[in-house]
Amino acid sequence: PEKMLKQLIMDMNGQLVKAKQQVAAAIADEKRLRDQADAEFKLSQDWEHRAMLAINQGRDDLAKQALFRQSEHAEHAQTLAATWESHRAETE
Repeated sequence: PEKMLKQLIMDMNGQLVKAKQQVAAAIADEKRLRDQADAEFKLSQDWEHRAMLAINQGRDDLAKQALFRQSEHAEHAQTLAATWESHRAETE
């Protein structure tokens, strides 16, 4: 019985180490997703600003391109933010 208990404790310690590693990985993934979403939101704002500058300079062609890029980054940011939210809910 003593050997079985020692083996059980060793197994449980191994499982604990694996669980801690999985939690650390989940936290890192959550942070990475949040950072990526923030970066995309920032890029979206930057492109919107460029569109406004282009409009002020009478360059509607450049403004259209900038708004298209802004839209792409905004959509990507929203997707990443939604993924982050669901990931965060799973890890709590």
